[in-house]
This record gives sequence, structure tokens and C-alpha cells, in this order.
Amino acid sequence: MMNLRNWVIPATYAVIGVFWIYFSDNFIYNFFAEESAEFMQAVQSIKGISYVLVTSVVLYFFIHKHNQVIKTSEKEYQQLFDKLPVPLFLYDAQTLKILHVNKVATEQYGYSAQELKKMTITQIRPPEDINLLHKLIDNDAPKRVSKDGEVRHKRKSGEVFYVKVHSFATTFKEKQARLVLAIDINEKVLAQNELKERNLEITQRKNYLRSLIDSSSNFLVRTSMDGRCTFINQAFLQFIGEPEESIINQNIFELMNEAQAVLCKKSIRDGLHGGQKIISTSLLLNKTRWIDWEIAPILNESNERHIKELQWVGRDVTEKHEYLQSLKEYKEKLQEILNSVNDLICSVWSDDFSIIYVNEASRGICGYSPQDFYENSDLFFSVIAPEYKERVANVFWQLNYSAIETSINIEFAVIHRDGTRRQLLTRAQLKRNHEHNRFQIIATITDITALKDAEKRLTDIAHEQSHRVRNSVSSILAVFELFEAEKNNAILEEPMLVYVHDELTRLDKTITDIVKRTENLQQYGKLNKP
Repeated sequence: MMNLRNWVIPATYAVIGVFWIYFSDNFIYNFFAEESAEFMQAVQSIKGISYVLVTSVVLYFFIHKHNQVIKTSEKEYQQLFDKLPVPLFLYDAQTLKILHVNKVATEQYGYSAQELKKMTITQIRPPEDINLLHKLIDNDAPKRVSKDGEVRHKRKSGEVFYVKVHSFATTFKEKQARLVLAIDINEKVLAQNELKERNLEITQRKNYLRSLIDSSSNFLVRTSMDGRCTFINQAFLQFIGEPEESIINQNIFELMNEAQAVLCKKSIRDGLHGGQKIISTSLLLNKTRWIDWEIAPILNESNERHIKELQWVGRDVTEKHEYLQSLKEYKEKLQEILNSVNDLICSVWSDDFSIIYVNEASRGICGYSPQDFYENSDLFFSVIAPEYKERVANVFWQLNYSAIETSINIEFAVIHRDGTRRQLLTRAQLKRNHEHNRFQIIATITDITALKDAEKRLTDIAHEQSHRVRNSVSSILAVFELFEAEKNNAILEEPMLVYVHDELTRLDKTITDIVKRTENLQQYGKLNKP
């Protein structure tokens, strides 16, 4: 659209000229019509000079006013350019020389206005970005307005920072130029870059954690409070042999047998009520495999009192379970065997003599149950007969202080709970328990009371019968001595032979009685041997 202000001076000049010509000619012809031609020519010259003078004065005032308006506009533009709170600079579109800058730009780049005006825009860019700058200039040349986006500029200190650039095509002092708005967005870009790095790091950590989770041999599962699966790692998927899509949203309790599911739910309820981790052992329904689950609540971040999910960490303990079951059965059988023997078998820690194990034979030998010994570790020494206590204590303490695996045999007596006295033979071994890194004494105690009684009776029989044998033998020897002295006395011969026969018969009976009584004692010892 045509600008009317451009026609003010020409129009004014035309109007004044037309009015001047029309009215001045009428005036001359009305007042000087009778004058000579020379006079009229002089008047016309004066009229022309007057017109030129008048229009010159008028044009001067119009041009002066117009120049004042231009100067005022330039001043206002300069003030606006300088006072805008954003960095602005003009550069020559051909030479790239900086033509004008505002105060904010000088503060942003660290140069004075005079220094910047001696520079080109390539000098406020990092050297490695110059090629990019020329490409942007070539792309921006045909555009009146362009957005170069985020680019890097350089301060006087050498610091490189990010700016957001908008440029506008314009003219400055009859030169093709571009006005550049360069907003410092360094903190924003650095924050974004840091955020990107953190997001990348988080992503890498997530991938790393996921790889760790998937490579873990433990089973990792997350469920809702009602047991619906929301996450399952590869180890558990491979264990159950199902794809992830078929297990996600399935209830984990459906993978257990009914009884185990009930027990597991109860463990979870009790554990959550107590604010502790839940340990539960479950049997999978389809695979008959035992899994130890450690279940922990995952709290809601916004409300720590609210439990968002449950985290399950499981291990396949089927082999362990079967081993423990076999071990339990073996222990039960071993216990049956140990309880069926008459010997007392026990084990104590050598450093404090606390009881580890006692079999049921303790009831017969001492009159006390294994539980009595477990509850009172001093009970064993308290039942030892007084005359043996010091000796037994010394032997066992010496065994303990030897600190090497060795064995001992010792006989001593105990007072049975019923008041009777029992003679015992103890065979003890010192063994290192590597699991607890302590020594323990393992002892087998045999009741030899019956054997000791049999030995005493045999001793008494031997004394009694030896006296009888000696009497018979002495009598026979005396007869033989008499025979020797009275070889030719026939009167004594027959009575002497009868006497010898009787003594030999008595000696035979004595020997037979010794053999019989010995056999009876041997049989008694066999019947009463533990």
C-alpha cells in the first residue's frame, strides 16, 4: 500500500505552485494591463523569483520537520535497540562484519561495543563451528526471518556457551544486513544435557539391573497384594516353562498346591502384621518342586503406610529339601538304633561339658532321661560315686587340654537314681567339630556291674575251692610219704589205699564243683552283660 506521507512535500509544492501561478497572473493583468511589455517582463521575473523564495522557505520548513522526525525515530530506535533486555547485533550480510550491538550483547560476550564492531560474526563462534555457520548463512540468505535454533557462541574469555538465534533481514546505512537476536540458553541446554545424561545413565542402569535380574539364578517376582503377577524374571519363566504373557496377571498362588497356598498366605498375613520379611516354603503344583520364598512389602512412595506390591525372591531348594528329608529319616533310624542299644552314648562340648546328645540308655544306666541331662549339664558329674569324682574330672580335663584327637578308657561307679551302685566302663574320644570349630567328647558308657559281680564271685569260689583242693592234696601226699616210710608193712597197706581212694574221690568232686560253678557264673555274666 502506498505511503501517503511520502507525497506530503510534492503535493504541497504543487498546490502552492498552481495557486501562485493562477492568482499572480490575474493580479498582474488586473493592475498592470496598461503597462509596457518591458515592465510586464520585469514583473514576471520578480514573480518567479518570489515563488522560488517562498517555496524554498516552505520546503525548508517541511524538510527540516521531516529530518527532525527521522532523527527522533532514529534516536528512539537506538534507545529501543540499546535498552532491549536481550542481546542484539547487526552484521553485514556480505562481509559478516558486525555493524552495531546493544549493551546486553556486550555484557553477554564480554567485549566492548567498539571491539565487537571491529570483528566478524565468525569470531564469536568456536573454530569447529565455522563451517556450520556458513551453511546457516547460506540457508538464511533468501529468508527475511530465520531461526537457526540452538548454536554455540564464544565469549571473550574463551568460554563456549549455547544461544538460541533468530535473525531478520534488514538494511543498515544502505547496506544489506541481518539483525540477530542471540538469547543465552546455556544453563537450560546444560541442564537438558545433564538430564539426558542422567536419563541415559538411568536407562543403562535399568538395562544393567534387568540383565542382572535376568541372569540371576534366583527367582524374582512382583505381585499385587492379592498375588497377581506384575513382573517375572527369566529364571522363573524358564523354571516353570511358560512364556511371560501367560504368567503376567496370573495369580502366583495358583502355581502352588492348595495346602501350600493357604500356608503361604497365612505367612504373608502374619509377616505383614509383624512388620517383618516373610519366609515361606512352597511346593509348586505342576512341577512338585520346593521353593524357598523371601517376601518383602514394597511401600507406596507417596504414602509409606500403604503397601503397593509384594516382592518375592525365591530359590529352588528341592534337592536341599529332599536331602534334609533323607537326613531326617536317617537321623530317625540312627536314633532308633542308638536308643535300642544298652550302652549309654553321649556327646559333650569339651570346653564347658555342656550336653550335645544323650541316648535313651541313660534311663537304665543312671535312672535319668536324656531331657534331664539336657536341662542340667552338671547332672553327669553329680551321679558319679564320690571316690571317683576327682579322678574322672582330671581324666576329662586332661583329655580336653590335649587339644588333639585322642581316646581314653576309664572305669568308675555311679549312683543310680534308685540308690543302687553301678560300675561303668567309659570309652571316650576327643574330636574336632569343624562346623563350630570346637572340640567335643564322644563317649560310649557300658554298665559292667554284672561282670564285676561275676569276677568277685569267681574270686571267692577260687579261694574257697583252692583251700579244699589243698587239703585233699596234702592228705594224699602224707599217705604217699607214709608208704615210703613203711614199704614192708602189709598191715597198713590196705587202709592206706582206701584212704587215698576217698581223698581222690573228694578231689574229683571238688574239681567238678569248681567247673560247674564257673559255668554258672559265665552264664550269669552273659545274661547280664549290656
